[in-house]
Amino acid sequence: MLKGWLLMKIKKYIGSILALSIGMSLIGCSASPKPIKTEPITINVETKEVKPVVKVWQKVIKFKGNSIKTTQKFNVTSNEWRIKWSTTPVKALGDMNFQIYVNNSKGENISVAANVIGKANDESYMDKSGDYSLTINTAQDYNIIIEQNK
Repeated sequence: MLKGWLLMKIKKYIGSILALSIGMSLIGCSASPKPIKTEPITINVETKEVKPVVKVWQKVIKFKGNSIKTTQKFNVTSNEWRIKWSTTPVKALGDMNFQIYVNNSKGENISVAANVIGKANDESYMDKSGDYSLTINTAQDYNIIIEQNK
């Protein structure tokens, strides 16, 4: 799109120069007109390709366990982040509840990222940077990975 716009401007500029040159030679013409000498104009146009910004999911922190706890605080600098989790029942106990609560920097609950019974896995997405912690309520084995999109 930039290249097309630039070529249009160049053609308009060249047209203006030619019209001005012809007009100037007509003003100064006498009984015997002088031939107009034209030379090709070479314009080098360097184009730079604009590449889209590719975001990549980057690990912030990982939690693993099988008990009720509130995690340490972690910092997310992106406005797009996710909580990837999986849980599996402990054979001796059978299927149990698995819950993840997201807490703000003051420790106040702001969201529920998971609430299932038995084996499951999923992702929950958040849209604000800042300091957070998780409250995990389960006796099942779990893996939780916090990732941000940067």
